[in-house]
Amino acid sequence: MKKTHIIFYLVIILLFLSFSLITAQNKPQKKDSYGKQDMMSVVVDQKAGSDKAVAKVNLVNDEKITAIVLPIKYGTGKTPITLDSVSFADTRVKDFAFKFPNIDPKIQKVNIALISTLSSAQIFLPKGEGEIAKLYFTLKKGGEEKTILLDTTTFEPANVLQMVEAEDNTAQAVYPVFDNSKGKIKLLK
Repeated sequence: MKKTHIIFYLVIILLFLSFSLITAQNKPQKKDSYGKQDMMSVVVDQKAGSDKAVAKVNLVNDEKITAIVLPIKYGTGKTPITLDSVSFADTRVKDFAFKFPNIDPKIQKVNIALISTLSSAQIFLPKGEGEIAKLYFTLKKGGEEKTILLDTTTFEPANVLQMVEAEDNTAQAVYPVFDNSKGKIKLLK
């Protein structure tokens, strides 16, 4: 591995650590450092009465992104729902070198880490919009009939929703707005 590659990865890791105490932004801002405010959204697809649900995570970004940290909460620790898997197939990040969904079923959170690579043909996630992950859930009977809302969260030790933009050998943190208005899952009774 070249020295510049090692330095680049160290910069990304240091950025994640240096911004670990900042909480995720839920309120839209008029502008970020690069133009329009970036938007991460979650849309749930669930048929009435089904014990399965799929949440599609979408991203709209107006700069090139090299890394993403996406912590999502899907219950309270006792909610009758299980996150079975996370898929990146046929998404905008399918060619990223590092795609790691850290699922913690005890606290019902998942922390998704995505890092591109300098050695691939496509170093960055280009500007654009579209799906970056699919989360597959199974619902269990026995709870009260209610709706839960998928939401961004802090994932210990202190990961928050953030992305890294890297141009000209510099790395900058980007904090997208998180829209979960369509992130509702109806639990089974």
